[in-house]
Amino acid sequence: MQKSCFIPFLYCLIVSVNLQAQKILLVEYAGTIKNFKYYEGDNIHIRIKNDTAAFHLKGKLTNIRDSTIFIDYCNEVTITDIDAVFRERTGIRIAQSAMIISGTGYFIVDTFNRTINKESPLVDQQTAVIGGSITAAGLIMTLFKERKFNIRDKWRVKILIFD
Repeated sequence: MQKSCFIPFLYCLIVSVNLQAQKILLVEYAGTIKNFKYYEGDNIHIRIKNDTAAFHLKGKLTNIRDSTIFIDYCNEVTITDIDAVFRERTGIRIAQSAMIISGTGYFIVDTFNRTINKESPLVDQQTAVIGGSITAAGLIMTLFKERKFNIRDKWRVKILIFD
């Protein structure tokens, strides 16, 4: 082999060793283009329902095979056992955090201001209602932080492997 061909050949050999098949867990709405893709290393939250029980699994998607996935290296799940996939709503998570921080902050700042000015009572009733309401609204938003996609209805789960 000539020297001029050896270096490109060696480069192609090294690059091809690092190539792997791309594996995707696809959650899609049947008949539409709505879908969510999960790759190895992504966080996932699913509900598994089999003959005996139903339980939630939440963790890192560590391995995707032909018909099974592994969560946190030790939980093997067949895709036919997946009953629901939960997806976090980023906007609600941000709004929830902002409301909890702002409600608590408002209460603390007003109470501190009344302490500095030596006003009585130290905690004003209106401040407690406003701060508590904003904080409570943020805590209630925890219930709506994740959206559930029922697999048995119109959503389905597939594994795609590209070589």
